[in-house]
Order: sequence, then C-alpha cells, then structure tokens
Amino acid sequence: MGHVIGLDHTCYLQGPPPLDNTGQPIPDCANASPDVLATTMFPSANPGDIDKRDLAPDDQQAVCDIYPAAEDPKTCSPGNTDPGGCSCATVGGTPSSVMVVIALLVGGLVVTRTRRRRG
Repeated sequence: MGHVIGLDHTCYLQGPPPLDNTGQPIPDCANASPDVLATTMFPSANPGDIDKRDLAPDDQQAVCDIYPAAEDPKTCSPGNTDPGGCSCATVGGTPSSVMVVIALLVGGLVVTRTRRRRG
C-alpha cells in the first residue's frame, strides 16, 4: 500500500543511491542497519512478520509531505482560524474511506483472476 500512496523503499537495491527528502543518500539495502530493516517500506519482510503493519514516524511524515491537508479546500479554506484544522496527522486504526478503496482493489483483483481462469 505504501507504493500506492506514493512512498518508495527505505533503501536502494542497485545503482547509485537516490537522495531522501533532505538531500541525503538513502542506505544500501544489502548493508542496511537494523533500524532500516525494521521499517515498513523495507523491500522485503519475513513470513508472518506483523511489525510492519503500522506506519513509522518517517512514513507518517512522508504521507503528510505528499498530501498536505492545507491543499485540501474542503478542510482548510483561507482564513481558517482553527489551529488544528489545517494540520496533517495520522491516527490509529484505518479510516473507512481507506477500507473502501482496499475493498475495491481486492474485488477488482478477484474479478480479473476469475476472468483469466475462465478464458
């Protein structure tokens, strides 16, 4: 899901190292530290690993950087004086709108696979 919302891997697999949002090279996956190995967007996970289900603070910040609430005219109109109304934050749980999108994606995958088997 991280790629769907615009996130990239925490480290690189080959070629020259890309730069992160601060202009620093991201780490090499082959020599990644334990902290990098534990990130949600590390390119692999061990079977049964459930630790990567929650967004880490850097993932949360990336979502806020990519989708700033201030650019949403339905929640942050000019002159809004509510100090909490124009900030970006993530909260525990999964919003119902996200669940709808996930359900639609899974449904589309099921329909596609079913059609391929019949044809």
